[in-house]
Amino acid sequence: MLNALVCHLCGKDFQERKTHTRHMNYCRKKAAKSPKTRKRSCKACTSAKTRCESYSNACLRCLVKGIACVMPFIESNQV
Repeated sequence: MLNALVCHLCGKDFQERKTHTRHMNYCRKKAAKSPKTRKRSCKACTSAKTRCESYSNACLRCLVKGIACVMPFIESNQV
């Protein structure tokens, strides 16, 4: 028997209409949320608890102080 209750967003099959409806509400809300990204600060600004004004290679604070501007590693699945 062909199951007609399939989530069109994730492709999951369902046996009951009530479960399918509940999942669709959940899946729709999950898909509507945009990925949350936020600006990361360099390690020096993080430890000093100051705003990091990052430029291409170094932030302004690190340039003025003459210290190495090291950005934390950002995993690709967090973005």
